[in-house]
Amino acid sequence: MSFRDERDAQRERIEGLERALAEAERARDQALKERDEARADLGKSDAERHAALVARSRFARGAKVLVEWGGKWWKSTVIEVVAGDRWRIHYDGWSDRWDETVDASRIAPADAPAPGPVASSGITVLWALVATIVVVGLAVLLAALLR
Repeated sequence: MSFRDERDAQRERIEGLERALAEAERARDQALKERDEARADLGKSDAERHAALVARSRFARGAKVLVEWGGKWWKSTVIEVVAGDRWRIHYDGWSDRWDETVDASRIAPADAPAPGPVASSGITVLWALVATIVVVGLAVLLAALLR
């Protein structure tokens, strides 16, 4: 290997180390930011932590979210960003007539722990209703046959 080849190889190695160092610094900065946010959350109430989570997580069109309605959290999809803190949502498994606009107090990321009980989707509720009707019908039919 010539002196020039050796010098080029060393220069490439240094550039690679500089790229790795820059990536490590970005990862460190992100970890410090997350640590500071976690420390700030320690003294907050559940509602304040929820509001902070929403503020850090702006929802784009198509984002999967949880939306509070009737005391339960429902799986939903953002269909439009109305304003910085308001979203038009569609309840997954339900008719479009249930679509509504919600503010930050009623929305949470789907991948975050729900702030309250999570409701079943409309499809799940429908199948549960159908299954109940079938079971009751079979029980009535069986009782009539056994008489």
